[in-house]
Amino acid sequence: MTKSHSRRRAHGRAAAVLAGFALMAHPARAREPSRVIIVQERRERRENQKKDDAFLAEAYLRVASELRSIGFEVRERPPRKDDGPRAEVEADDDAIATILVRRTAAPGQSSTADIWIADHLTRKTVLRKIDPHDDPATLAMLVLELMRASLIEPFAAPSKIEPPPPEPVTRLVETFRPPPPPGEGRGGGADRNITLDAGASLLWGDLGLAVAPTLALSYRLTGPLKVGALAMAPAFGAVVRADQGVARVRQELALVELGYYPSFPRWIHPRAAIGLGVYHLAAEGDARAPYRDGNDGTWAFLTSASAGGAIPLSRTARIVLDARILVGFPRPVVRFASQEVSSALRPSVAFTSALEVDL
Repeated sequence: MTKSHSRRRAHGRAAAVLAGFALMAHPARAREPSRVIIVQERRERRENQKKDDAFLAEAYLRVASELRSIGFEVRERPPRKDDGPRAEVEADDDAIATILVRRTAAPGQSSTADIWIADHLTRKTVLRKIDPHDDPATLAMLVLELMRASLIEPFAAPSKIEPPPPEPVTRLVETFRPPPPPGEGRGGGADRNITLDAGASLLWGDLGLAVAPTLALSYRLTGPLKVGALAMAPAFGAVVRADQGVARVRQELALVELGYYPSFPRWIHPRAAIGLGVYHLAAEGDARAPYRDGNDGTWAFLTSASAGGAIPLSRTARIVLDARILVGFPRPVVRFASQEVSSALRPSVAFTSALEVDL
């Protein structure tokens, strides 16, 4: 859902809230004073202060406009107290309510806000913690809903009922989070369970340098832990030379890995893994006289350890760069006429670059 669709939905909900306020507007005019005070929050200077200022200014403007449209007098003022938001909103006796909205998220974290509303008729103060999804229209709608829930009680009560005792009472309301738009998980692509990697690897060792296409599939077990399968095959390019001739080498390997993928709000996301698997080595020889051509192959068990990182491209795609150390048991060997001329996996190193997408 686009941001414009979210705002239209918020406007529709705000209209429903104002229908409830309309029932209160006439009695509100009969009481003096019938005004609402909005406290403009003072915050310490920080990197995203301009963004917060614009966000809160638009939300306050929407709240004030809707309240004025149904007959309330709205005034704005700066903070006057230094002993907390509760004391700030409870300081006004010449209004039916005082509103204060504070952005509480630290830079780089998800957006959260506290809504403080003091009802000066009942001497009650309400706090609600919300996640407005960085939409001023959503925040304004939530403020109006909370005011309606707080103020409807004294307006609907019979006049013979005595007001509650003057001691202030604070009601802590549970955290309220509007449903996210379709397609957005808790953390975007980072919370998808299955990922697919496709790319290429450079395999380097005693046999020389080889290039192989690489494919990997992983599944999130819990938190930062993932299990996955990886294949590099076939790896061409390695050549072994000796006095007896030349051998062209082909290599294939497959691994099952357990990975650790910590979540950091940075431009690169680190990762590490360990794995077990199998390795296949095939050699095709061109012999010099008096030797004859031949070909052969062998298998070995494989262990691996890797480290690397991912650079996000979008919520569901990223570039992955990894380096793996590969060790085989038993160690594969290339022989010419019973003479050992080279070997593999003692250890070998694979450098991988791939595009990773969430499924």
